[in-house]
Amino acid sequence: MDFELTAEQEALRQRARDLADRTFDERAARWDASEQYPWDNVKDLVAAG
Repeated sequence: MDFELTAEQEALRQRARDLADRTFDERAARWDASEQYPWDNVKDLVAAG
């Protein structure tokens, strides 16, 4: 059984990682401190497709 990602799956994984690195990291501490759900992240994920 082959568990390697296809090129398309790897591209999607990389896009998600890039989005998380660019935007979610800087917001995480604020959401943890305020105990709020990260709706901004959801909006960014929807916009990214």
